[in-house]
Amino acid sequence: MALELFADLPIYRRVYRRYLRRFAFFRALKRCALAVYFPTRRLTNRLAARWRSAHPRLYDRWTGVRWWLIYYRRGGNFALVPLSVFGSVKRTTLDPGFTETIPGPQFVNAPPPYITAPKRVQLHHPTLEICEYRDATVLPGSNLIIADAKAVHSDFFIPERDVCHSERVGAMRVGNGRIKYALDPPRRVDAAISLLGQCAGNYAHFLTEVVPRLLIADSVSSLKGLPVILDAWIDPAHRNLIDLFNTENRRIIESWIGQPLFCRRLIDVSPCSYAPPEYRDVFEGKDFKTPPPDVYCFNRRALALVRERAHDLAPAAGWVGRKLYISRKIAPHGNARSIVNVSQIDEMFREKTDFDLIEPGALLPQDQIALFREARVVVAPAGAALANLVFTEPGCKVICLAAHFKGAEYNYWSNLMETLGHNIRFVVGPQTSQDGHPLHRNYRIPMGALYEAIQS
Repeated sequence: MALELFADLPIYRRVYRRYLRRFAFFRALKRCALAVYFPTRRLTNRLAARWRSAHPRLYDRWTGVRWWLIYYRRGGNFALVPLSVFGSVKRTTLDPGFTETIPGPQFVNAPPPYITAPKRVQLHHPTLEICEYRDATVLPGSNLIIADAKAVHSDFFIPERDVCHSERVGAMRVGNGRIKYALDPPRRVDAAISLLGQCAGNYAHFLTEVVPRLLIADSVSSLKGLPVILDAWIDPAHRNLIDLFNTENRRIIESWIGQPLFCRRLIDVSPCSYAPPEYRDVFEGKDFKTPPPDVYCFNRRALALVRERAHDLAPAAGWVGRKLYISRKIAPHGNARSIVNVSQIDEMFREKTDFDLIEPGALLPQDQIALFREARVVVAPAGAALANLVFTEPGCKVICLAAHFKGAEYNYWSNLMETLGHNIRFVVGPQTSQDGHPLHRNYRIPMGALYEAIQS
């Protein structure tokens, strides 16, 4: 049975995590508090360091101030080092990975001239490795590992281009090849497997980047019985998913943003999939630049493990050849990147097609697996719900509804579906506003192109 560790937390944190985080108001209030907390900690660190250098004798004699300074000077300033050049780690290769050439994104209706989709794409299947560190610290909301006074990251993560979730909320800063953070003193465990992710709050990232690493660890006999470290800030639905796949009943150690965890023996499974959680240009308010098509990597073997384990856990519903339309509502969930004419699309599917209209977000993980495992045609907006096609047998036909805009690219879903063995086509429409994040603006889908796609 998974175990949540709350005993060592202050009472106000326990109350928030058990009762208040389900409400949007308190989650927003927490984000505002964090936006003030971390800059304040960094300022406190600087002032404490100056005070200590100016008054060394007073610092050594005054025990109370000394303890206060030690506590608030926790954190670090470390050089960022890719895993490939970091020597103090034991690496065991499980799958060598490979690179293949696949077709680029295919469209039902022609996109505007400013959309340049490549005809061929290099798809990288990452090498799967078990990495063992000694006396290392993991930072929640990232894949960074502090070891030997260095911040180790995967070769896919490019600090000049990518921004992890922990940096987005202000818990750390990255620049000039270094990472700076001012966090709580780390908790300590003897040995554990890290499942921390740099974008674990997104369902698609969680399903393709975090869950496979658990199953890979389960396949290594020497790792039996070790607990796993999981981001505690993720959605409860993601936690339900990990509980479902945790068939080894490993103890789960939850770690929150700003709460490092020190391990005498740390096991880290190398990324089996990779997609930048956020681009630095967008994070810093600059113009969005189209990323290269091969930035999105997926290991076919790792995703096949998820499919196989899912089919063992959830029985088939008996819907052979089922056709699914995934509706993405605007009002009930407050989704970004909504289709403004979604009600018109829903009505068309109800009245003129034999598709079943579903909302995966309202289903338990077992029900989502049973629903998708035998699907043969799926129509869905570009979004995390499409990641459920990991559960589907190869050969599914997918129609993806997406926006076209300056800098738009469609390689994430194209690369993922090719890895899974599915056939995907895009129906694209214009964005209806210019406000907010360029990847999350509302858009409109042309009904004629969509109707043509489902008829064909």
